Amino acid sequence: MTILSTLPRLAATLALLGAFALPVSAATVTLVPGNGFSDTTPRTPEGGNNGTTLGQQRTNLFNAAAQVWGAALTSTQTIKVQAAFETLTCSAASGTLGSAGATGNYILTDGVDDRYYAVALAEALTGQNLNATASNTNEISATFNARVDLDDTGCLGSTRFYYGLTGPAPAGTIALYPVVLHELGHGLGFAAFICRTSPQCTNTSPATPYGAYFFNVPDIWSDTIRDNDIDGLGTSRRWSELTTAERVVSFTHDPFLVWNGMTVSSNIAGQAAIAKNEDRLRMYAPSTFVPGSSISHFHSDASPSLLMEPSLSAGVFTQTDLTDCLFADIGWIDSRCATVINATPTLNALPTPVNLLEDAGTQVVSLSGIGDNDALVQELSVAAVSGNTALIANPAVTYTNPDSSGSISYTPQPNQSGSAVITVGVFDDGGWANGGNDLVTRQFTVNVTAVNDAPVIASSAPTTATEAVAYNYAPAATDVDGPGQTWSLVAPTHTCGGSINASGGAFTFTPAGPTPPASCVVALQICDGGSPNLCAAQTTSVSISAVNSAPAITSSAPATATEDLAYTYNATRSDPDGPGQTWSLVSPTHTCGGSIGASSGAFTFTPAGPVPPASCVVAVQVCDGGTPNLCAMQTTTVSIAAVNDAPVIDSSAATTATEDVAYSYNATRSDADGPGQSWSLVAPTHTCSGSINASSGAFAFTPPGPLPPASCVVAVQVCDGATPSLCATQTTTVTVAAVNDAPVISSSAPALAIEDAAYSYNPSRNDPDGPGQSWSLSAAHTCGGSIVPATGAFSFTPAGPVPPAGCVVSVEVCDGGTPNLCSGPQTTSVGIMAINDPPVATAPANVGADEDTPRTFSGSERLALGDADSASVQVTLTVNNGRLSLATLAGLSFLDGDGSDDASMRFNATPAAADAAVATLSLRPSADYNGSATLNFSVDDGAAAAVQRSIAIAIAAQADIVDDTVGVLEDSSLVFNVISGTGGASPDNFAGTPILSAIGSPSHGTATFAPDGSISYTPAANFSGSDSFGYSVNSGGVSESGGITISIAAVNDPPTLDAIPNPALISVDAGLQTVNLGGIGPGGGETTQTLMVTAVSDNPSLIANPAVSYTSPGATGTLTYTPQPGQHGTAIITVSVTDSGGTSSGGIDTVSRSFSQVVGVLDRIFANGFQQP
Repeated sequence: MTILSTLPRLAATLALLGAFALPVSAATVTLVPGNGFSDTTPRTPEGGNNGTTLGQQRTNLFNAAAQVWGAALTSTQTIKVQAAFETLTCSAASGTLGSAGATGNYILTDGVDDRYYAVALAEALTGQNLNATASNTNEISATFNARVDLDDTGCLGSTRFYYGLTGPAPAGTIALYPVVLHELGHGLGFAAFICRTSPQCTNTSPATPYGAYFFNVPDIWSDTIRDNDIDGLGTSRRWSELTTAERVVSFTHDPFLVWNGMTVSSNIAGQAAIAKNEDRLRMYAPSTFVPGSSISHFHSDASPSLLMEPSLSAGVFTQTDLTDCLFADIGWIDSRCATVINATPTLNALPTPVNLLEDAGTQVVSLSGIGDNDALVQELSVAAVSGNTALIANPAVTYTNPDSSGSISYTPQPNQSGSAVITVGVFDDGGWANGGNDLVTRQFTVNVTAVNDAPVIASSAPTTATEAVAYNYAPAATDVDGPGQTWSLVAPTHTCGGSINASGGAFTFTPAGPTPPASCVVALQICDGGSPNLCAAQTTSVSISAVNSAPAITSSAPATATEDLAYTYNATRSDPDGPGQTWSLVSPTHTCGGSIGASSGAFTFTPAGPVPPASCVVAVQVCDGGTPNLCAMQTTTVSIAAVNDAPVIDSSAATTATEDVAYSYNATRSDADGPGQSWSLVAPTHTCSGSINASSGAFAFTPPGPLPPASCVVAVQVCDGATPSLCATQTTTVTVAAVNDAPVISSSAPALAIEDAAYSYNPSRNDPDGPGQSWSLSAAHTCGGSIVPATGAFSFTPAGPVPPAGCVVSVEVCDGGTPNLCSGPQTTSVGIMAINDPPVATAPANVGADEDTPRTFSGSERLALGDADSASVQVTLTVNNGRLSLATLAGLSFLDGDGSDDASMRFNATPAAADAAVATLSLRPSADYNGSATLNFSVDDGAAAAVQRSIAIAIAAQADIVDDTVGVLEDSSLVFNVISGTGGASPDNFAGTPILSAIGSPSHGTATFAPDGSISYTPAANFSGSDSFGYSVNSGGVSESGGITISIAAVNDPPTLDAIPNPALISVDAGLQTVNLGGIGPGGGETTQTLMVTAVSDNPSLIANPAVSYTSPGATGTLTYTPQPGQHGTAIITVSVTDSGGTSSGGIDTVSRSFSQVVGVLDRIFANGFQQP
């Protein structure tokens, strides 16, 4: 047992924990036997243990376990294990098998951090016998339950220890060897050294609170055990970083309590997912804290099972597992697991120094190169510390794990100067065990230069003043660093006038009337005279209250007005203090009439003619609406001048005229006040030409032909010759009627025509006034042909073979006017030139043929030719697919080919011989070809252009391809050949060399192919039924398509059943147990099957075959069973689901899952010995 009050403190300074240059050697672990090791009770050797007494077997087993640990670990110091068999807690249903722990824990330091180590590990690290003078010089104390071997029915139902060194243990026994390996592991340091007694541990002075470290020194365990969600927000922290209250919560914080050591975490790839949290191995942390077991074991969900789980696993007969890796993490050199040492994290260097001025704003420094530098992914965090917090507080950090960049920000303290060293650290969670390093730091210096601070005005100026009343303001200011003060007014912002006392700051001014401004600005400043000289300014808007004064009219009304012209007067007033203005006319003084704007003072009137008065009076008044309401009045005598009136044209001009006929208009006017009249035409408005009599107004003009304008404008003006001379203008639009003129033919017809060639003549005519044209052939015309009446386009073709020597073209055009006028005939003699005629060739435009079948051209499809004026012709026959042959070759002279099976032939012959030959033409299509082909037929007489004929040939496909039907089993593959017919397919019938060019996509599987016709097909998983797809084969330059039908025979898939976790341990004579089954279903979606569930126990003497509750086709069910009375041990229950699909064609109709039920074994069978009374 460990008595903390007597623990020695070793002030051993380590460069880094575990970094001693100690000789590497296996450890010596020796047994210091106590009670029970001399027991002479006879025993039969078992499991490789040759002892013949109980004491011998115990000694052999302990020595074997000690040698296994000694071979794995390295230490220069002997590890002494004090062991005994004593009476420990035990009942028929549960019991403690053993308890072990270190006899002492020692504090080692690296010069910075102190940590507790179990004595055996501390001695291995220091190479010293640390407990040589202690009251207990042994390193490990272990006690095991002697009642298990006493045939005590009250302890686990007469179960005894199995002393074999190999497993498994026989039924009804408990293997002691893994128990000893396990307990020695605790004594070697596999345990937390922390107060685990609530509410406190009283074996220290003062007492240590529950969850706290003894003497506030953490153990090495706390640097590698971590809580992955200590705050409910996903925050991960090691125990050494937690508060006592947080550690108490973490004691039962499953599944978030994990081992974070580098070595274990690098070797857990083979562990089941349920055993891990955030890629770290879970530790045992049940919801109810179990002293001696919680937090000091791997979690019981570990799979495969581990030696250091909280409950005995009978199959673990060696400690070679992650237990060795944990020992490496806490400092042991363990040959069974290579130590993984945490590499120093990374952070790029920071720029230094940083030079700032006092009171600089927030500064941001970017961080880069942040990384954990290890293959194992780790949590990273960043912190920053200031070496002079009076100048710069600890900077704020902006960083998100696992980014490679971040930033810090800081703001110098107000009015402070000096230097501060900023240290930035990047931490990983790999710890510093075994010489690892979880921290890298970078530093930079911030230099802050002092600057003068400006003064501050602390008072406020009055914001109101009154006209003619003195305004006073005595400002006050503060200045943290002086050295003096000088007050002044700030121009041009300051607008209130007045004066200020330079030393005291007293300011005064008096608003002047009669119209002070509504407001002004008091702008003053104080300067401290420092270096530099800094100032503070203050501006205050001051509202000024004024006293009312009477308005004054400041404008003068015009003294003259003119008949019929608007007279205006915009009266103005001066009234600085208002508050408003209301204008009015003063009756009866005012005699001019008109109106005035009440708000603006705008007055207007118009003297009326024809005889206005010689004068009138304008009398206006303005009142300011103040208190009292004050007014001003003004009167003005206005003289009125009479004016001349313009004449008015009172006649109307005629609105129509006729081409070449004189037009006249006698204009008249009226003018009451004369004195005379002068007429004229108004340019450029006047467009009808002609002239006007200036004194009488008589106007005349004649519209000229042959194309007068459709209209023109008569624009006349008369002026009265007065002062001023006033005029009147009149404009009239005159429509002009035109007279028709006869058309004239202006073109010449061609004098030459050619046999069989179209002759054309497009005559033209000149007729400015139209209105249209109608062309015709006259009586003298002899050439035939036709003319287009609307355009005059004439054409004819001299017919061969012997046309006349010439003919006459005679045309005439009429304009369709009123009257209808004509040009008279135009006659042209045309000479006609004779030419040679080309040969004649006929052939069908389209014919049909069958694939691989010769065909002839006869009857309506016969080729024919002729040439009336040539003795010999040359014939060319070509086809782009297939071969041509002539049955008749008489009289033919071949230039290309020979008339038999030619792709192209060319020969000379008389027209008759050539016609007889082409009448016997036949075609043989290319092998396997179907589709389109073209036969070209050409006849050339050597003089005229050759005659070309093209025959489109449609070669109908004949079925070479044969559809295929094949079969395959569900979830199997099939290879077959659609061309050759192997693999169950049907052979095709191609004449040439076929190539498989493409296949379609199956609906229920996948297929690939090769050009030789081979196809590989795999149906979709679990699919049965019919599938199909098409394929294409190329042969002879054409493609044929076929279809493939595949029958997929159903094969039964195994049904499904979820894995069943091992239930919790139950006590002897426990009641009815229920196990839930899930994931029950038919395999491969075979939903129509009937399912049956059965369960079998391999140990019916402990647990009979369970009862099954299940109804097909449900996905869930239950098992129920009750342990046999008074029995204990382990039974393996196998649950099977069988479907109705059978096993034909390789089908599987059954799936089984097994689980273990342990009866009569305590949940906690190990205790590590710490804090035992």
